[in-house]
Amino acid sequence: MKREARPIKIDRRVTGANMIDEPLQQVIQFSLRDYIQYWYYTLSEDESFLLEIRQTVQNALVQFSTRSKEIDWQPYFTTRLVDDFATHLRVFRKAQQRMAEKEDQKKDTAEDFVDTFFEVEVEMEKIVCRDLVCSSSKDEEGFLKDLCEVLLYLLLPPGDFQNKIMRYFVREILSRGILLPLINQLSDPDYINQYIIWMIRDSNCNYEAFMNVIKLSDNIGELEAVRDKAAEELQYLRSLDTVGDDINTIKNQINSLLFVKKVCETRIQRLQSGKEIDTVKLAANFGKLCTVPLDRILIHNVALQFFMDFMQQTGGQAHLFFWLTVEGYRVTAQQQLEVLRSRQRDGKHQTNQTKGLLRAAAVGVFDQYLSEKASPRVLIDDYLLAKLEEGVHNEDPTPEIFDEVQKKVYDMMLRDERFYPSFRHNALYIRMLAELDMLKEPSFKGSDDGDGESFNGSPTGSINLSLDDLSNVTTEELVQIHAFISDTGVCNEHGKTYALYAITVQRRTLDGIEEIWKTYRRYSDFHDFHMRITEQFENLAGLLKLPGKKTFNNMDKEFLEKRKNDLNAYLQLLLSPELLKACPTLAPFVFDFLENKAYNKGKGDFARKMDTFVNPLRNSMRNVSNAVKSIPDSLAEGMNKMSDNVGKMSEKLGQDIKQSFFKAPILVPKADSDPEHCRVSAQLDDNVDDNIPLRVMLLLMDEVFDLKERNQWLRRQITSLLQQLIRATYGDTINRKIVDHVESMTSPDQVADYVKHFRDSFWPNGILAETAPRRDRSIRMRTRVSTKTKLLEIMPDELKHIIGAETTRKGILRVFEMFQHTQLNRRLAYVFLEGFLETLFSQCKFHELFNKLHSRSERMRKYRQRQQSYHAPALQKR
Repeated sequence: MKREARPIKIDRRVTGANMIDEPLQQVIQFSLRDYIQYWYYTLSEDESFLLEIRQTVQNALVQFSTRSKEIDWQPYFTTRLVDDFATHLRVFRKAQQRMAEKEDQKKDTAEDFVDTFFEVEVEMEKIVCRDLVCSSSKDEEGFLKDLCEVLLYLLLPPGDFQNKIMRYFVREILSRGILLPLINQLSDPDYINQYIIWMIRDSNCNYEAFMNVIKLSDNIGELEAVRDKAAEELQYLRSLDTVGDDINTIKNQINSLLFVKKVCETRIQRLQSGKEIDTVKLAANFGKLCTVPLDRILIHNVALQFFMDFMQQTGGQAHLFFWLTVEGYRVTAQQQLEVLRSRQRDGKHQTNQTKGLLRAAAVGVFDQYLSEKASPRVLIDDYLLAKLEEGVHNEDPTPEIFDEVQKKVYDMMLRDERFYPSFRHNALYIRMLAELDMLKEPSFKGSDDGDGESFNGSPTGSINLSLDDLSNVTTEELVQIHAFISDTGVCNEHGKTYALYAITVQRRTLDGIEEIWKTYRRYSDFHDFHMRITEQFENLAGLLKLPGKKTFNNMDKEFLEKRKNDLNAYLQLLLSPELLKACPTLAPFVFDFLENKAYNKGKGDFARKMDTFVNPLRNSMRNVSNAVKSIPDSLAEGMNKMSDNVGKMSEKLGQDIKQSFFKAPILVPKADSDPEHCRVSAQLDDNVDDNIPLRVMLLLMDEVFDLKERNQWLRRQITSLLQQLIRATYGDTINRKIVDHVESMTSPDQVADYVKHFRDSFWPNGILAETAPRRDRSIRMRTRVSTKTKLLEIMPDELKHIIGAETTRKGILRVFEMFQHTQLNRRLAYVFLEGFLETLFSQCKFHELFNKLHSRSERMRKYRQRQQSYHAPALQKR
């Protein structure tokens, strides 16, 4: 009969912090009880053996704690950990690309993908392949036993380590009782998906994001799970016996579920039949596309990338680069001359250095693009050329010296059939619309098999567009529209209270038919709409004044009445015939706002809260000019080269201009070796220690969104704007905040929480947890859909404006897909473990040990043989 363990008196101090030692002692006690005591007492009543085991474990933990306190963990968490994750993502991305290039797509199975992944890992790591540890249970157990043996050698006193029986017991407890179950849990895709949902649990699921996930899903299991759940909910709703107002709510829910069910069924049919639709090709053949004006393309970072690629294909890059370079010169000249005037007002001594440098810059721009020696040369009228040449050589430099020629070049790009007109019929234009989220999606109207395609939807981007399909309403029709706020109410939803304004809209059509409807808007809807139209129509900013936002007591009856009157005045001014005739293209925006439908915000919450934030669209001109100054080879280098002292005089101004303005943007990396076949951290400059956390963060974003596909000019742009976005969120102390967060993560309080979570996870209520049953497949599939929806929802609109909506979506879904492979998750867990131990025991040769343990891989052996066969002919020639 099992005997209860008698308490063992032992020094319980391990880390020196009682908040950590207490739960840690419980973990030790539970481990001994459930892995040793339950069978040991059937053999012997002598407790000295148990005492020795406990003392051995405690000695190891004391040594572990002592070493941990001596380590500076900031470099590991801010650099090594992020680098390991980013490199893992790079291997995954390259494996995806390699699978896509395979001709026989029928063999594209999960096993083939895992094999391809580890082949790419070998090529990148060159001396390591973790396929055996991640794919073979026997090899994994052997690896963990060997690793625990080494750890015990380092942590235990020599006498304890020489006791083989004791050592083997402790080794088995660590490897099979703790590490292996922990890695099994952390590598389970379903557990990771649940954990992601838990981490962003405060984010409400967005209907648009959910429908995008359904429409883009290529996993039939996900679609079937959502369809079946929708059918189950439909059956329940139809069984309800409701009357009165509830019946309308039920009908709306039923209609929504029917639509979701139809979308899922249509998508399943397409995937099963192999009739997958290429939205880009379909849109290209459709013909009716949104028109993006050239002036907006030139100041929009995402759009400019595609136009730049097109101009290079057609040989018109000199025209575009000249236009961009002049923008850079103008802003630089304005800044330097303003500094010069400021110093003159202060009575400080001045030299002619500034004007001399600006003149040299102007001459350089002229020589680079317009002179006879320019190659390629921008051809303009002779009289303009002579006038400009006279000005740059003999007159004082001014910011406007190139304006006339720049306008001429702009007109050439706009009207020359080779340039903008042809771009509008090119595949790059379609891809640009997709990145701007302006490509209309296929609707699900038509035949049951989903082949009948039509287009619907309206763009939501913030760029000024001529949208043929936004609305057919004309200014004359809109003049017949009257609207006023008829009522105000206070609503409570998900614990949030907000005011709702009922707008009564009356419209009389040309044939005399009168329509009346009500639509409901929040103040945030008005604010969003105001931001959009003032961005589109800059002259309205001085005419339309939206009532200001009030932080406190904004639900008072008196305040709401005043707000209602102010918003009414705003509406009347907006609908005045004089204003609408002055801005005829404003009409579709107003009509869309007043339609009886849910308002689709063009701006995110972040944009509305940060209305004073340097908007990527409003300040693109300055960003363009700054970007021309330096052309980096990588996103991190672009961040490092950013000019943080714009406006200050510098003796290097002339040199900087010569090195950047006079050269076309570099479109290929300078490195001799392919940077894609190395770790991500290889792009960090070891000689530069400043801003390491932020640089590593940008490197990670570079990898997540695959920004290397962009040309170097755009990557420089993206770096600048990402920094603005981060600084607008966290201020200039982003590096300090990252470091502070790391310190918080490693504080005694947090470590105690980690131990408690581990204890409660493995021993809930002090009882060893049973193996959790595998969740039903349909639940796991719905969890996948929910995870993707949550991830897409938390992406700020500003990020989409910077790198493109399609790129953002692909990057987020790439990260999600990476976590859906158990073997790949095991690989990432072991990489993190190896990095942790190499940092903890930096004086030991753990790196060489791991290389030796992983060298048993057959894939590693074949790779070495291939490398030797490649190098052998070269050696023979020598």
